[in-house]
Amino acid sequence: GGQVYVTRFISQDAGGEIVKVDAATMQVSAKILLKLDNETMYSSTEGRGLPNHLFSIGISPDGGQAWVPSKKDNIVRGLLRDGQKSAPDQLVRPLVSVIDLSLAQEIYARRVDLDDRSPPLHVEFTPYGDLAILALGGTNHIEVRSLFDPEKVFTTILEAGSFPRATVLTPSGRLFVQAWLSREVIAYDMSATLKKHSKATPIELGRIASVAAEKLPAQVLLGKKIFHDSADRRMTNEGYVT
Repeated sequence: GGQVYVTRFISQDAGGEIVKVDAATMQVSAKILLKLDNETMYSSTEGRGLPNHLFSIGISPDGGQAWVPSKKDNIVRGLLRDGQKSAPDQLVRPLVSVIDLSLAQEIYARRVDLDDRSPPLHVEFTPYGDLAILALGGTNHIEVRSLFDPEKVFTTILEAGSFPRATVLTPSGRLFVQAWLSREVIAYDMSATLKKHSKATPIELGRIASVAAEKLPAQVLLGKKIFHDSADRRMTNEGYVT
């Protein structure tokens, strides 16, 4: 509880920013830059860009590292920038940046490109710090990835409500998912994942309504769901954004 890490949501062109604040004095003690990527070779699974919309930060149990979910906006490509036409999978990409908290700097080589998914919104670690749980709002998925091989998906919860944007993992092994636009909290049993390292999809335990009386008209709520849904291939080419 000695330090507070705050993400700057909108980035400047030089890079994304994490601000480290001393909890006792509330003074800024460090600023961590997530630099603009102008180096990655373009492919169907990788691209350049700026870490932007830094949604949250998740700190590992040992306090050694943190993951920052965001999107990666390609501000260096285009006919008026580098002379190249923009490709659909090169405009906006999902990104997780990894920070070494002891050095207060990003481990640039460990950036994780999730590919063909919406930008991650929230991340939390399992108790031993070997797995990271990512909420992919637009994709309507919860993904679990190993810190030892983060490029691969360890297990996935499909159709985790409409726009899951945050999770809480309890000591008993229950995972509670806030599904924002379906107005519910969904509970899953993660005990097999945690105790047996099982890759099976966690079992759904139940759904709890988070809104007693919806304030939005049905058409407006449906419009919000469509706007935020990048899993529907009628709305998006490769699942990044609608």
